[in-house]
Amino acid sequence: MKFQKYLEENQISQWKDFYLNYSLLKKILKPMHKLYKMKLRKVYLNILSKQIQSSSLKNPLLDLENELNFLDESLNAEDIANQFHNQLILEVKKVEHFFKETLDNRIIIRLKEIKEQIEFAKLHLVFDDYSKTFELAIKQLYREVCLLKDYVDLNMKAKGKILKKFHKIIKMLLGEKKIHLMILLMKKLMILLILMD
Repeated sequence: MKFQKYLEENQISQWKDFYLNYSLLKKILKPMHKLYKMKLRKVYLNILSKQIQSSSLKNPLLDLENELNFLDESLNAEDIANQFHNQLILEVKKVEHFFKETLDNRIIIRLKEIKEQIEFAKLHLVFDDYSKTFELAIKQLYREVCLLKDYVDLNMKAKGKILKKFHKIIKMLLGEKKIHLMILLMKKLMILLILMD
């Protein structure tokens, strides 16, 4: 099952606007993944065409420089990474704000109310008359705390999943750059060996 579907199925419907927007973060990463695939194809096609035409190269050092320029120009992943980072921060702040507001304005206030009611009932010797009411109120409060815990757990899982996707794509992009630079260094070494003959 895709995580997006899992996320939607496990959200509390009344709170759906306050969850981490996983699909938006995933959409931000999509161009970065496409960039990786596009760059990988171009790099390998360029290398292949260079190998085929290697005997007719007039200025091999200029060719290597063009390869490096291609790599630098096409790598706009940093902009996408910055956009992802900024949006992730906004999403996490939204989740934290909702959690804090719910905890402070609902759960803690309700807990104080129940405590005051119990103390009042004990003071006026009517606790036994209201014990079932108190028990129900505490059970309801417990359910709300569990819902809030589930909310936090689901958001933590979503954050972990999207960061894992981000790191995977970044690793691919950096890995590709390292591979490309290694091939360029090998070409340079071969050219120097040819020039030395």
